[in-house]
Amino acid sequence: MAYEDASVSWDYLAKLAPGRPRVVVGHSLGGAIAADLASRRTDVSGVVLEATFTSVKDMIANTAWSYLPVDLILTQRFDTLSKIGSIHAPILITHGTRDQIVPYEMGEKLYAAAPGRKKFIKVEGGSHHNLSYVAFDDYQKAIRELFAF
Repeated sequence: MAYEDASVSWDYLAKLAPGRPRVVVGHSLGGAIAADLASRRTDVSGVVLEATFTSVKDMIANTAWSYLPVDLILTQRFDTLSKIGSIHAPILITHGTRDQIVPYEMGEKLYAAAPGRKKFIKVEGGSHHNLSYVAFDDYQKAIRELFAF
């Protein structure tokens, strides 16, 4: 399972750099995995969610397959929205206004539900795959502000 792989990798990184601050970063589906990890761990110094969806169910609801009873067949829900409120580290969320894979509004929903110190970068014209390139300066500034270690 992806969540278990993330935990094992996180623990390994802790052994490589004991006592050092660590930021978990996830893009799209990886954002759901990053949010799950950060919601279960106290040793996360920061979280970056890039073009992340609220849940698989919500993603399917935005497709031509929305009529299918997906709740009956989903084995992993990747429900970022239900986990983001349990994250205690600062959170940076970025989303492109021209993301044709994950609706921009999902990024806004995640930001609204995120607790504590947080920042949202709205990447005008950004797609699903070019956010850090298009908004490089905004990323640098937000990382300095949120994750000042």
